[in-house]
Order: sequence, then C-alpha cells, then structure tokens
Amino acid sequence: IEEVGAGLSGIVYKAEHIRLNELRAIKCIDKKRPFYEQLSKEATILKDLKHTAIPVIFDMEEDESYLYLIEEYIAGESLQDIMNHQEKLPVVSIIEYGIQLCGILYYLHSCLEEPLLYLDLKPSNILIAEGKLKLIDFGSCRKQETGETTRLSMGTVGYAAPEQFVGVSNSEKTDVYGI
Repeated sequence: IEEVGAGLSGIVYKAEHIRLNELRAIKCIDKKRPFYEQLSKEATILKDLKHTAIPVIFDMEEDESYLYLIEEYIAGESLQDIMNHQEKLPVVSIIEYGIQLCGILYYLHSCLEEPLLYLDLKPSNILIAEGKLKLIDFGSCRKQETGETTRLSMGTVGYAAPEQFVGVSNSEKTDVYGI
C-alpha cells in the first residue's frame, strides 16, 4: 500500500493480505547490508515473544536480494513524531508511557533463560496506538551472553548506552540507560 518507514534495518511497507483482508507490515532487508546477519535474527527473536506491546511475526520469505519479514501492522504514531508535533507531552502521559516501557523491558529481560536485550531504544522505535506503547524494530535485539563483548554497536548515537560503543559486555542496564 505504502512505505511507512526506512532505516538501518531496511524499508518497511504497509501491505494488505488479500485473502485475509488484513493489514501487515513487510520489512525488506537487503542481503548486502553490513548488518544483514544480525538483522535476519529478528524473526527468530520475535517468533518466541508473546506480549501485547510487541508485534507478532507471521512469516519470513526471501529471494536472491532480500529477506522479507511479514509482521503485524500497528496503526499508530511514533513517539518521535508526537514529540516533533507537540511542544511537550503532558506529565501524566510521560509517566504512563514510562511505566509501560519499563513493563515491556521487564518482559524482554525475563521471558527467556537469558535476558533479551533490546539495545536500540529511541522515540522512533516506540509507537503510540490507542494510548498504549508498542515497541518496534527488533533488529538490534539479542540474547545476553555472559562475558560477551560488543564487536559492533547496533544502537543509535545519542540514545544508546556508552558501553555499546566501547567493546564491553551489555546487560539489562544497557536497556535501562535507554529509558
């Protein structure tokens, strides 16, 4: 139907599943991108997550040039867009969004044996849909492995914790910094 976003992880399109008459998001990841291997793990991570604030992954397809992730389409506005159009958010909204965000990160950090680290928390990856937060773009997300050091950062300068850029182990604290 239309392009709804683009970034390091690829281009995202809003599409309609013709037979089901349902909207979907299709993320197209170019296999030539330097972070392709990490980005292709998004489907593997999302398939195991069951949380109302995290998009459902329906399928994964690929051709010679691209990997296509077919996900739940979430109609909402990014926190970045909201901040760009308003002078400031009401304090009540900030508190409510902060509580919801902490709940989402708590889920990620405790849903598996090893914590899942999101590692790219920023306003453009947070959608507000009917007053509820939705976290999108899990291209940087990965399991925490004890003693693992960062070889490359998938975080965004200005939002990511300093340890993401200096080659030390990431932990839940890395995501808390993003809040």
